[in-house]
Amino acid sequence: DAKYKATTGDEVAEKQSHLTEDQQRMLAQALKNTDELFDGKLGHYKPEKIHLELEPHAIPVASEPYSVPKQHEHAFLKEQNYS
Repeated sequence: DAKYKATTGDEVAEKQSHLTEDQQRMLAQALKNTDELFDGKLGHYKPEKIHLELEPHAIPVASEPYSVPKQHEHAFLKEQNYS
Protein backbone atom coordinates (compact mmCIF):
# COMPACT_ATOMS: atom_id res chain seq x y z
CA ASP A 1 0.00 0.00 0.00
CA ALA A 2 1.30 3.41 -0.92
CA LYS A 3 1.80 5.90 1.88
CA TYR A 4 1.69 9.56 0.95
CA LYS A 5 3.11 12.27 3.16
CA ALA A 6 3.79 15.89 2.49
CA THR A 7 7.31 16.78 1.38
CA THR A 8 9.08 19.56 -0.48
CA GLY A 9 10.79 19.79 -3.83
CA ASP A 10 14.10 20.22 -1.99
CA GLU A 11 13.58 16.96 -0.11
CA VAL A 12 12.65 15.15 -3.33
CA ALA A 13 15.79 16.42 -5.07
CA GLU A 14 17.99 15.57 -2.08
CA LYS A 15 16.81 11.94 -2.12
CA GLN A 16 17.87 11.42 -5.74
CA SER A 17 21.18 9.78 -4.84
CA HIS A 18 21.86 8.85 -8.46
CA LEU A 19 22.22 12.56 -9.32
CA THR A 20 25.28 14.70 -8.72
CA GLU A 21 24.98 17.57 -6.24
CA ASP A 22 24.78 20.03 -9.12
CA GLN A 23 21.98 18.02 -10.74
CA GLN A 24 20.17 17.85 -7.39
CA ARG A 25 20.37 21.65 -7.11
CA MET A 26 19.03 22.00 -10.65
CA LEU A 27 16.15 19.62 -9.87
CA ALA A 28 15.34 21.47 -6.64
CA GLN A 29 15.26 24.73 -8.60
CA ALA A 30 12.94 23.17 -11.21
CA LEU A 31 10.61 21.99 -8.43
CA LYS A 32 10.26 25.43 -6.82
CA ASN A 33 6.66 26.60 -6.51
CA THR A 34 5.28 23.06 -6.89
CA ASP A 35 4.12 22.57 -3.30
CA GLU A 36 0.72 21.26 -4.39
CA LEU A 37 2.45 18.35 -6.15
CA PHE A 38 4.00 17.19 -2.89
CA ASP A 39 1.18 17.90 -0.41
CA GLY A 40 0.75 14.21 0.42
CA LYS A 41 -2.60 13.85 -1.35
CA LEU A 42 -3.62 12.29 -4.61
CA GLY A 43 -5.17 14.81 -6.93
CA HIS A 44 -6.51 15.44 -10.36
CA TYR A 45 -4.88 17.16 -13.28
CA LYS A 46 -6.29 20.63 -13.79
CA PRO A 47 -6.27 20.99 -17.57
CA GLU A 48 -4.51 23.96 -19.04
CA LYS A 49 -3.49 24.52 -22.61
CA ILE A 50 -0.03 23.36 -23.48
CA HIS A 51 1.93 23.14 -26.69
CA LEU A 52 4.14 20.16 -27.46
CA GLU A 53 6.86 20.42 -30.06
CA LEU A 54 6.89 17.28 -32.19
CA GLU A 55 9.53 16.04 -34.55
CA PRO A 56 8.56 16.91 -38.13
CA HIS A 57 7.94 13.32 -39.26
CA ALA A 58 6.59 11.90 -35.99
CA ILE A 59 3.70 9.44 -36.34
CA PRO A 60 0.99 9.64 -33.64
CA VAL A 61 0.22 6.42 -31.77
CA ALA A 62 -2.97 5.57 -29.89
CA SER A 63 -3.56 2.51 -27.75
CA GLU A 64 -6.40 1.05 -25.74
CA PRO A 65 -6.50 1.53 -21.96
CA TYR A 66 -5.74 -1.57 -19.95
CA SER A 67 -7.40 -2.93 -16.86
CA VAL A 68 -5.85 -3.37 -13.44
CA PRO A 69 -4.92 -7.03 -12.82
CA LYS A 70 -7.26 -8.73 -10.32
CA GLN A 71 -4.38 -9.39 -7.92
CA HIS A 72 -3.72 -5.62 -7.67
CA GLU A 73 -7.34 -4.45 -7.73
CA HIS A 74 -7.71 -4.12 -3.94
CA ALA A 75 -4.55 -2.02 -3.59
CA PHE A 76 -5.53 0.07 -6.63
CA LEU A 77 -8.99 0.86 -5.25
CA LYS A 78 -7.58 1.59 -1.81
CA GLU A 79 -5.08 4.04 -3.29
CA GLN A 80 -7.67 5.58 -5.60
CA ASN A 81 -9.98 6.25 -2.65
CA TYR A 82 -7.11 7.63 -0.51
CA SER A 83 -7.54 11.19 -1.77
